[in-house]
Amino acid sequence: MVSSFPVNGSPALSMIITPPIFLAIATVVLFFRFWARKEKKQNWGVDDYLCATALFITYGGYASLVVSVVWGGVGRSIYTLPFENMELALKALNSVSQTWGAAVACVQLSILFLYLRVFHVVIWFTWTCYVLIGLVITWWISYFISIMVACVPLRAFWTPGVPSTCIDMKKFAIASTASHILLDVLLVLLVIPIIWRLKTSLRNRVTVAVALTLAIFATICAILRFAFRLDKWNDPDATGVGWIGSLLDVLENASAVICCSLPIMAFLLGRLAETRFGSSVKRLFSTSYSRKSSVKSKPSNNSLGREKGPTYVETGVSPVSDVSRQEDGTE
Repeated sequence: MVSSFPVNGSPALSMIITPPIFLAIATVVLFFRFWARKEKKQNWGVDDYLCATALFITYGGYASLVVSVVWGGVGRSIYTLPFENMELALKALNSVSQTWGAAVACVQLSILFLYLRVFHVVIWFTWTCYVLIGLVITWWISYFISIMVACVPLRAFWTPGVPSTCIDMKKFAIASTASHILLDVLLVLLVIPIIWRLKTSLRNRVTVAVALTLAIFATICAILRFAFRLDKWNDPDATGVGWIGSLLDVLENASAVICCSLPIMAFLLGRLAETRFGSSVKRLFSTSYSRKSSVKSKPSNNSLGREKGPTYVETGVSPVSDVSRQEDGTE
């Protein structure tokens, strides 16, 4: 029986407490995504189901992270862990890596199918999306198989001292991450030439523009995550140092699910603006803006005395009373 560890200290608390915040937001956003489809009387599409699948996989990644912390001792130095706990920790971290690859693939596929839903009338664009869909699926299959055969036998991946033949994991990490980032960049570049040329609704244009921004955000997250892992690659303390990379895996997945669903939220914001609460907020901001504009345009007392004096003498109208009438709406 593998003994558990108390959840204390900054690493353990960070891995246990931080992901649920992102997962809760992702769950709420995904719920409203499906609700918006229903309110718009649109069928739930492949892009919606892929986004939901990515969230489900991310929950699995978080579960593996919890196991690695509570029973594996991740966050503590690997040199202080009993053998059984160390073995479980490395298995759980392997599982987190697998869920990361599956989740990011689902998110990329979801964005591509969203493109097809919005811009399906452009033939070359449609075929290009299908080619990228094939590339994303190929990337995920190769990523999954590479991890499963990283060491022969596989148990050598988490059991030190077992005679084995292993691939160069650093080269594999560079290749897999670089290709993943390249696919993110292609997702952004693909739609730029046509997004403002098509005769489509403004809502569709805003939808794709938001998706582009979020794809760039996901790319930046992938780069930062990989930069950290390269920096700590030669450190043999996989559980004492490498936990940050696994935490970033889960956070990146949860953030990607949120980003994947945000373009659909334009409809929700539109419905919110039609409610009494939305109208009150708009009136509040418009009233505040009007008051600020009125204060900025109102001349000071000194300028009234120096600059408006001749006008008062020649016309017999006080500029101060004139400003007051304008503010009261009596003019």
